[in-house]
Amino acid sequence: MKRIKESFHAVAVALDHEYTGRLWEIECMGVAIWSWLEKRIPQPAEHKTFRSAMKWLIELVDSPTTLGIPWESMDPSGLLSELFVYVAEGLGVVTMDELRVYAAPHTALDLYHGVDLFFVNKGRFVSVDCSTRDKSAFKAHVLWRPSHTLGQKAEEIVRCFQGSAAGWV
Repeated sequence: MKRIKESFHAVAVALDHEYTGRLWEIECMGVAIWSWLEKRIPQPAEHKTFRSAMKWLIELVDSPTTLGIPWESMDPSGLLSELFVYVAEGLGVVTMDELRVYAAPHTALDLYHGVDLFFVNKGRFVSVDCSTRDKSAFKAHVLWRPSHTLGQKAEEIVRCFQGSAAGWV
């Protein structure tokens, strides 16, 4: 994964750009998921309440009529695929149906509620904000920055599920 991160930095430098939040989000989720959602979300995304934005995304991704993203097709170059495995292990998930992850770039969750992705387990969710900025206040349960390790983030997500921080879907 270090090589992937270095390649994103190299691309940013070659283009004479900063390592932006957008590049970090693409690195986290992988290009395949980012592109899949970008093509299906009307821009700009209309405002929705947090709950309705979350349910809308779940329906979009899980619906067989919209060619949802099955876990098997998740971009293996994205850090999210590794984070998913760490969280599943931390929760003691027996089958992959017990844990779901939804990436939310370009959606109302991202634009209006500061949530880039969320995990769902046993009817509860934990939201994550992928950001390059050091935020003292953020809306998601968990802030994921480039300096954080996958193990740190997985432990934090698992603690949210095990404690009272996780919300109900």
